[in-house]
Amino acid sequence: MKNCFNPSKLKWSNYFMKSGTDFSFFWDQYLREKQRTILFILGIGFDPRMCFGLKIITDSSAPKICDCISIKSKEGPNFRAKLHEKNLNNNMIEFENLLKKCNNHYPKEITKWTVDKRPKGDIEAKEIIKNFSELSKYSDIIVDISALPKIIYFPLIAKILTLIEEAKMNGSSTSSPAFHVIVSENVEYDRCINEQILNCDPFFMSGFISNLESEALEHLPKIWIPILGENKEEHLNNIHKIIAPDEVWPVLPSSSIDPRRSDKLLLMYRDFFFDKLNIEPRNIIYASEQNPFDLYRQIHRVFHYKNEALKPLGGFKIIISPLSSKLLSIGALLAAYELKQKNVGIIHIEPQDYIVKEITDTIKPNLFSLLLVGD
Repeated sequence: MKNCFNPSKLKWSNYFMKSGTDFSFFWDQYLREKQRTILFILGIGFDPRMCFGLKIITDSSAPKICDCISIKSKEGPNFRAKLHEKNLNNNMIEFENLLKKCNNHYPKEITKWTVDKRPKGDIEAKEIIKNFSELSKYSDIIVDISALPKIIYFPLIAKILTLIEEAKMNGSSTSSPAFHVIVSENVEYDRCINEQILNCDPFFMSGFISNLESEALEHLPKIWIPILGENKEEHLNNIHKIIAPDEVWPVLPSSSIDPRRSDKLLLMYRDFFFDKLNIEPRNIIYASEQNPFDLYRQIHRVFHYKNEALKPLGGFKIIISPLSSKLLSIGALLAAYELKQKNVGIIHIEPQDYIVKEITDTIKPNLFSLLLVGD
């Protein structure tokens, strides 16, 4: 009998997530249960959603101690700072006001690019938190990814998860902090931010490389899981050229706030997937747009069944490309983190600039809170 896929055995099989009005209600009640000591980590950037999460935490009248780490990215020479100056300045005015309600502020700066224009932000992001002692004095760690790029929040979240897990395994701590990830999500707003200047090669993100670049495993079949968002044709072509996958399993958002979004994405990429790659329609993965744990399970499902099918051949490699919203990307992050020792990794292209269209007041963000460690 074949070994059936059992999602109840996954690390995040029982997940906790709150959004919308439930987000504010949860955090108000959670902070009132007892006095919390919080380390809040966020990115400094032009995204107007940068301060929404910190504002809800600091505005609560519940007694708490809140320290803040802010991460500023030192961009490369192709980044047109003047285009984003107005949004950044508005964010910084609000951020400085919110800091008055915090105890300590630890500003950090990450250089995203080397002098020869190679991405290195993922390597530096792993050094934001160096050891467990920097976390152990807090009851709660919160990473707000709303204004952080993937090249920073993927390795940062993985590093914090690793430090907490290692402390538990080694018995070096009687109690571990709860670890939350929050994001201000709006697909319409994401469509207003277009990535520009993709003249660097796709690269395997630090902390999510596994054995993917090992010459000894070069012969193994490669399965590519691109998680699709709008306007990513150049990304898809560049990544496909580099990895030359044997199978492709694209991910489409369904259910979605826009019930036709999956159809629109299929139409957008029809030539690439069906005419160029000849993928089977049955290979398409549908994952909930607003529940990253659904995508997390779907990636595990693909891994499980390919493991059963390809075990006689000596194994396989899964390469994930998170080309979608930040919320959905968390599902890819968690799956790759849990499977990182099993030839599963993340390949990424880091943009060097952005074009941001005018945002209307009718576009409202939706805050999500995900509990990754804790009861």
